[in-house]
Amino acid sequence: MVKAKTATVDVWKKKKWYMIYAPKAFNELFLGETPALEPEQVKGRCVESSLMLLLGDLKKQGYAVTFRINEVKDNRALTEAIKYEIKPYAIRKFIRKGCTRIDDSFMTSSGDNKLVRVKPFTIITKRISNSLQTQVRKAVSDVIIREFKKTGLNDLLADIALGKFQKIIYDKIKKIAPVRITELRVVELVESVKKAKKLREESNEKPGEAEEEVISELEGAAELPEEEQVPENTTEEQTEEQKG
Repeated sequence: MVKAKTATVDVWKKKKWYMIYAPKAFNELFLGETPALEPEQVKGRCVESSLMLLLGDLKKQGYAVTFRINEVKDNRALTEAIKYEIKPYAIRKFIRKGCTRIDDSFMTSSGDNKLVRVKPFTIITKRISNSLQTQVRKAVSDVIIREFKKTGLNDLLADIALGKFQKIIYDKIKKIAPVRITELRVVELVESVKKAKKLREESNEKPGEAEEEVISELEGAAELPEEEQVPENTTEEQTEEQKG
C-alpha cells in the first residue's frame, strides 16, 4: 500500500529574528539577535556579553555581564542586567607573592528591592594578621550593603562594570590596610527566597545578621516568588527543543 506523502513544514522559515538590546544603564547597546515563532518565546532568554565588547576595552575580556530579556516591542527584545562576573582566569592575574587575598560571600538587597548575591575579594599588598583581615572583610561588606540600597540593580551593575563602585570600596579600605585592588567577582540576582535559602544551606559559612535581616524583609515581597528561578543560559536551539 502506497503511503500518502505528508508535507513538511520548515519551522525556521516561520521564525522571526528579534534584536536584543541592553538596558538604558548600558546605553541600550545592541547585544545580538535571537529567533522565535512568538514574542513570548523570547522572554526569559539570557545573553552574556564581555566588557571588552560592551566598553571596547581589551583588558576587560575576562569580565562579563549577563542580560535577561524581559520585554518585547515589535522586533526589539529589551533586557535587564542580572549578573556581573569576573572569570577565574582574569582573577589570577591580580595575585602576587607576599599578598593577602580576602574573599567573602553574602546576600543583600538593591535599591529596587531585589535580592542580590555578592562575592567581593580584596588583595592587600602584604601579609596581614587574621584580625586585620576580619576588619577589612567587614568594612567591605558594610560599604556594599549600604551603597547597594541606594541604587537599582541595572544601574548598580553598570557602575560596577565601569569600576565606579569598586572605587568607593577602595577609598574605604585603603584607610585600613595597603590595598592593591578590591573587586566584585560575582554580583547576581537571586530570583527567589527559596533559592536564597538553598544557597545559604549549601554554604559552610554562618549568615551574618545583615543578610538574615535582608532575607526576612524580602521573604514576602512580590519580586521574590517562591518557585521562580533565573533561566539558565541556553542556545536558541535548546530553548526551542524545551518548548517543543
